[in-house]
Amino acid sequence: MAFKVNEFVEVCGVDEVYKHAFYVCRISRINGTELEVVYENRRGLSGEAMVETVGVDQVRRIPEAVVADFDDSDFVEVWLSGGWWREVVVWEDDVSALLYFAYRQPGEQHFIYPKEQLRIHQKCYDSGKYTFWLYKRRNSGESVQPREQVEILGVDGIFKFAVFGGRVVSVGENMVQVEYDTLLNPAGGRLVEMVHVSQVRSIPDVVICDFKETEFVEAWIEGGWWGGIVVGVTNDAAIVYFGYKHVGSQYILIRKTLLRIHQKWKRSGMYSMWVYRKKMM
Repeated sequence: MAFKVNEFVEVCGVDEVYKHAFYVCRISRINGTELEVVYENRRGLSGEAMVETVGVDQVRRIPEAVVADFDDSDFVEVWLSGGWWREVVVWEDDVSALLYFAYRQPGEQHFIYPKEQLRIHQKCYDSGKYTFWLYKRRNSGESVQPREQVEILGVDGIFKFAVFGGRVVSVGENMVQVEYDTLLNPAGGRLVEMVHVSQVRSIPDVVICDFKETEFVEAWIEGGWWGGIVVGVTNDAAIVYFGYKHVGSQYILIRKTLLRIHQKWKRSGMYSMWVYRKKMM
């Protein structure tokens, strides 16, 4: 991982308790695979900000914010004592969640916290130029269910670069009948068609982030999310390159409110695995 002096990161501990926590730090010095960090929310015996030397394998970049409600068995992080602590949701309602702390003593393993104190747990992998973030979300079942809201991926021509929202009508062995939210049939009603199960995916959570050049994004155009590459940015918009469009319509200036980061999806049993990448600083 290519970190820089004065970069803000998150540091994970190494002992049996603190290895479950992430604290925000500023890198003050780099010496090979060791980093000297200054903690934002931990204090030493003198009351000043705690300074510590940690291994590079304990450090990760600060994750983007993912807007997500929480479900039973989701892995989350709760804000406690100035750090983010990794836990598992075992019960939730509209405003709070009961978390399970596996590493605590019996009788101290279950606590209820307000949802605004939680964030979804994300894993981080650096490739040199990009940081890849992975998180998983609970599905409604092993496969899609009737009435479930989903996204449908196209397969033909330029539509293989687009994703459209819809609702599952019925489920067969390998095919799913869907009703689109925005695509219409010749009579003017919502389009209903059969698609292969591999074209249907869960709806990704919203990742709150700015956009940088060379990042893969999706733009809301004509009722669907169309994939493209950012080639330029302004304060409130981005120039997106759509390589599959006709010459003369490949570069479009789009407001950032109509963009979302591109996320890859894989269904794994009861969970959806989501991966997105962000360009390093």
